[in-house]
Amino acid sequence: MKNKRIQDAIDLFFKIDKPNEANFIVFFNACGQAANFKALNIGKQVFSRLLNKSNERILYAVFDMFIKCSDLDNAEKLFSQLDQNERTYRLMMTIYNNRNEPKKTLFLFEQMKREKIELNEKIFVLILNAFFQLNDFLKAQQFFDQLRNKSAIIYDTMLNG
Repeated sequence: MKNKRIQDAIDLFFKIDKPNEANFIVFFNACGQAANFKALNIGKQVFSRLLNKSNERILYAVFDMFIKCSDLDNAEKLFSQLDQNERTYRLMMTIYNNRNEPKKTLFLFEQMKREKIELNEKIFVLILNAFFQLNDFLKAQQFFDQLRNKSAIIYDTMLNG
């Protein structure tokens, strides 16, 4: 993988008699890096044989593969099975923005707020991008102003103890 020999990594996986967790993670990562129909189908076939044996780390690798291969349907199905955290939301928002579905990104943002999942700069950029895709520059400006005000309050609190 480090040498960008993605297909070799995929081929090598099938030469392993009893793959372990790390082997599966590298394999699914390679399929995601290839990001083509053939690699996605191979990844899906391997995943279908693992369904009841997959742990959280393997599921994240498969989820990442679906995202990188733009397989929205399977990404959405797997999203609901994963622990809902910043990473899973960020990946789903990324695919929604990439597929020009900003309303779904904003829906996930509201869900994150309800579930009190901590937001970060990457999420903020995805939210702003969603507003821009919708040509809703007023809401983008309001959101940006809220972020700036929140940052100023945090900064002032840090300075003044």
